[in-house]
Amino acid sequence: MDTSARSQMETWLIALMGIELCNEAGFRIASGEKDASLAGRMENWFRRYENLWRASSHESELWRIRETITWYADLLR
Repeated sequence: MDTSARSQMETWLIALMGIELCNEAGFRIASGEKDASLAGRMENWFRRYENLWRASSHESELWRIRETITWYADLLR
């Protein structure tokens, strides 16, 4: 990796973690499984994502992402 790109590594990892969590949540919901632990991990991920978002962007569409994560978490519980 080019050293100039290393500062973006945390951003990429948070994005990747979000994709993995949403995929896992979709699988669990589609199969009718409940998983409170996954719901908690999604909410914790969103707090990290929210901080990252606010460091570089305005609130704008953040509420839509929050509602989606909350909806998934509620379905998983």
